[in-house]
Amino acid sequence: MARHCAQVYACDLDIRIVSVDAILAEVRRDIGEEAAERIQEILPVRLHSAHANLTALPYEDASFDKIVCISVLEHLTPDESLAALREFHRTLRDDGMLLLTFDYPTVDLSAMGQWIEQRDFRIGMVWISSFHGVLYTRICGAVCIVLGLF
Repeated sequence: MARHCAQVYACDLDIRIVSVDAILAEVRRDIGEEAAERIQEILPVRLHSAHANLTALPYEDASFDKIVCISVLEHLTPDESLAALREFHRTLRDDGMLLLTFDYPTVDLSAMGQWIEQRDFRIGMVWISSFHGVLYTRICGAVCIVLGLF
């Protein structure tokens, strides 16, 4: 994303998120040397990393126009997922967009839909048929939900 966005902020509970060397080592291992070389120049410039918990994000209110959370919420407890959604709501601008993905079928989409509604998000586009407007991709077995505060 850092290649296509003016600034990218990433957080993780794993302390390696704040180490460019650790990130590059992961990319080399998982994707290859060419990919690591391509991102090496943009990592320190446009990627801002924080060792942080999604339930207590270290960012100001209304900081972001887009938030992307890729296959994380299904690994949290229900209370942690709700707290993360509260933090997304707090840090997202009023006209912002939240993109959530889930590893399906491990996620309870009915419960996730209720949590999303509790946070006053409007579902703009979602993928799968368990609740309105969801899309399921058979290619990687993932569910993608795009939400907004509009």
